[in-house]
Amino acid sequence: MPDFLNSPQSEHLRTLVDVTDQLSFFVPLVLPESGGELVVYGMEWDGEELAFDNINRSYYKSHSLFDQEYGSMTFKPNVGDMMLFDGGRFYHCIVPTVGDRTRITIGGFLSFAKEHDAVYYWS
Repeated sequence: MPDFLNSPQSEHLRTLVDVTDQLSFFVPLVLPESGGELVVYGMEWDGEELAFDNINRSYYKSHSLFDQEYGSMTFKPNVGDMMLFDGGRFYHCIVPTVGDRTRITIGGFLSFAKEHDAVYYWS
């Protein structure tokens, strides 16, 4: 969430939603031969961007660093299972996929309006 909601294309969305709470969801439609798991780290977003200057953004190097420092949980939903998680609060990633079969999911996000009188969802 931090990367997406802080991007220029999300400028209008930031005027509508409370960026402090967000529910993320996805449903796998096709699983890859291997990989594609959701990894959620015990590291919470504090409103500040991470300084990636000293971190190689490759999955394997950053995962090792984050997992050692904050711990992680890995989830491997089956086709049709819906995963709900606080993607706006906890850093997370998808394990790289392996094989010829493409990982296909459908998903999106929910968040309260700034006034907490409505819920917005987008995909």
